[in-house]
Amino acid sequence: MVVAAGGCGLSATPGLIRDEDPGGWVERAVAGDAMGAFAMTEWEAGSDVGSMTTVAVPDGDGFRLNGGKAFISNAGIADFYVVFATTDPDAGTWGISCFVVPADADGFEFTGSLVMSAPHPLGEVRFNDCRVPRGALLGELGGGFRIGMATLDRLRPTVAAAACGMAGRALWEAVEHARGREQFGKRLASFQLIQEKLSSSAIDLTAGRLLAYRAGWEKDRGGPADRGPRGTGSGGAGGACGPSGRPPVPERAGAQDLRGDDRDPAPDRRGRARAGGRAVTGVSSGVAMRGGRGARP
Repeated sequence: MVVAAGGCGLSATPGLIRDEDPGGWVERAVAGDAMGAFAMTEWEAGSDVGSMTTVAVPDGDGFRLNGGKAFISNAGIADFYVVFATTDPDAGTWGISCFVVPADADGFEFTGSLVMSAPHPLGEVRFNDCRVPRGALLGELGGGFRIGMATLDRLRPTVAAAACGMAGRALWEAVEHARGREQFGKRLASFQLIQEKLSSSAIDLTAGRLLAYRAGWEKDRGGPADRGPRGTGSGGAGGACGPSGRPPVPERAGAQDLRGDDRDPAPDRRGRARAGGRAVTGVSSGVAMRGGRGARP
């Protein structure tokens, strides 16, 4: 898991995007022979990447790095680090460059682990006059921000997929608990409120999975993975649009055009909610809905 997430994921992707491999680390990471780390976040520079304070200044035929990174996955166990540092502090994000730094480089220091809620190798590293050759530069000077964002954009669907996997296991555990525990003379899964919570969770999980699949599909076809289509002709809501960019509307748009008939949809919704609860838990509540009220049959 660690090798896949750190070695072949964040750390290798910048080189794959640029089709460059300083030090041959990318090839080794993809082969599973080296562990990598993606070092962008700092204590005071998370989402605001442009405020990073780690700097890289020219030094002969190379660069000298100074600063620190925090919340770095695989810190302390990685063989190499893809490091983002400012080479032009006045240029904001346009002054950020990207370097590949071996873990045994002079001036590189692993300062300690950061214990969070999940069992994940996370830590802090520092660069104290850490010198790297010019060949360690990935891409061009000032191109680090674009490389970093392209990397994160490519891997965001995998984060969504992992979250869906954990949510699926959590839902499974909740359903098993509801089926097995008894209160007030019957199983928890027999209570309508419990069924509603579980069925709503199942719906949210299904929606999350579909969004993750959609993001991966968008990226595979060359689009951005973190936002939906714009304008027309790109699938999804946009794919149903006409030349004006707006979806077609029937001449006489009424309730029957949207629902198929003019009946009050509320009873159907209640029926679907009960059916959803039974589908998730496999247990019926034994409550009949009459006139919007619950009554024993």
